[in-house]
Amino acid sequence: MRKTVDSLSARNAIGEKERLVMEEYRRKTEAVEMAVSLIMDDNVRRVMEFRFIRGNTRWGTVSRFSSITDRSVDRRIVRGVESVAETLKLIGVI
Repeated sequence: MRKTVDSLSARNAIGEKERLVMEEYRRKTEAVEMAVSLIMDDNVRRVMEFRFIRGNTRWGTVSRFSSITDRSVDRRIVRGVESVAETLKLIGVI
């Protein structure tokens, strides 16, 4: 979604449907980024930022956080996704 917003923002002329999509995607990406930044556990937040905000693969995330097991990375992702979902529900995005 972030790439779509960036791409549409860079264009000189966009149609009404493109503008609506751009605004919706911008609102959703800002909400997700805010929800990730609100994760209380620093370790979970760092994994979520690396994996989803920066767009790295699962394997890249496991490699980056090599001091913990791949299963621990997966558990942190699950906890992070749950936290993000709860925040998004709370603010009415989902």
